[in-house]
Amino acid sequence: MTRPLICLTLGDMNGIGPEVGLRAVEALGDDASIVVVGDKLVVEQAASLVGCRRDLHAFDPASGKAPPPGRLSFIDTGTGAGRSHTPGRSTREAGIDTVVAQDIAFALARKGQVQASVMGPVNADSIALSGMRKTAMDPSLGSFYLFLVSGTLRIAHLTDHMPLVEVCTREVKQARVALLLTTLHRCLSAWGMPHPRIAVAGLNPHCRGAEDRDEIAPAVSQARAAGIDAVGPISPDSVFRECIDGRFDAVAA
Repeated sequence: MTRPLICLTLGDMNGIGPEVGLRAVEALGDDASIVVVGDKLVVEQAASLVGCRRDLHAFDPASGKAPPPGRLSFIDTGTGAGRSHTPGRSTREAGIDTVVAQDIAFALARKGQVQASVMGPVNADSIALSGMRKTAMDPSLGSFYLFLVSGTLRIAHLTDHMPLVEVCTREVKQARVALLLTTLHRCLSAWGMPHPRIAVAGLNPHCRGAEDRDEIAPAVSQARAAGIDAVGPISPDSVFRECIDGRFDAVAA
């Protein structure tokens, strides 16, 4: 069986992402098929920092070939941002490189050229400075969602780094919640969970708000009518514990 190809974006070049990402790649060795996306100079600097002894390999996803073993395969963002590498700073150049890397990864996933995309730690301030996107997972991307995993806790985010007033007035709508549930159900099923159990977090304490009653609850009913095992809204102070304990396979929040 051919191993899935995983795309790793290094996140903000001025943060810990490049170092953490390449340390993970080094730790996995040839046990995983990974291609790194980032500015070439940043990749080179991070590889040197972590003591990577692999030769760099410019990877062409259109070739249809797997990354060669024993080498550090990467896709250059082409932004030249590495020339402005200033660790610990929020910069426009870092934000541009972050967004371009994400767009490359998303495009590869859409085309089926990679089977998964892992996002390194990003800097919301740098992304905002780029002028290209407001947040890491901007709604303009469509049905793309931030998905976090820690043991049995799996969380799909409806929104990302957004002012609460915008969350309440613009984002928590029945159609958007229903789309998240449909997408999450489809992905979990494809990942080997034939009947995924999805908990839906409420927005307000004890789910006693108009958003919970008028938007989230109808979206859950809509999903259940479509055959999705969704339950909610469930109070945010308990729903994540229930997922950790195994009652649910994931939380939509």
